[in-house]
Amino acid sequence: MRGPTVTFCFDHFGKFPSAFKLSHLLLIVLFLLHAAASFPALLQCANIEIVSPAECRRDYSGVVSDNMLCAGVREGGIDSCQGDSGGPLVCGGILQGIVSWGLEECAQPNKPGVYTKVSKYISWIQQTVRRG
Repeated sequence: MRGPTVTFCFDHFGKFPSAFKLSHLLLIVLFLLHAAASFPALLQCANIEIVSPAECRRDYSGVVSDNMLCAGVREGGIDSCQGDSGGPLVCGGILQGIVSWGLEECAQPNKPGVYTKVSKYISWIQQTVRRG
C-alpha cells in the first residue's frame, strides 16, 4: 500500500451509534459535486446527513433496496460524484456505507447519494477476510 492509510471499524450490530442516529456522517472522497478534470491532491471530506429509507425510496421511485442507505444534503450542493465509488461513509469512526451510485449530475436537491449498507455484508466480509 502506498501513501497514508486511514482505519475504520465495522459495526457488528448493523446500527448507527445512538449519538449519531439520523445525524451527521463523514464522506471521504476524491471528488465532491462534479467530476473534475484531474484528481485533487488531497482527499475531500463533507459532513452530510442520513436520509430515511422511506424518503430515499420516494426520491428514487422505489429503486433503493434494504442493502442500501442514502445520505446527502436535502438542498443539494454536496455529494459524492463520478470517481468516488468505493469511498467510505463514516459515522462515529465506524464504516457505515460505501459510495455506490447516484445521478449522473451530482449534488441535486432531493437526490441523495446512495451507498452500500456495510452492516448487511458484515458476515460476508468476515468470512472473506478469514479465508485470506
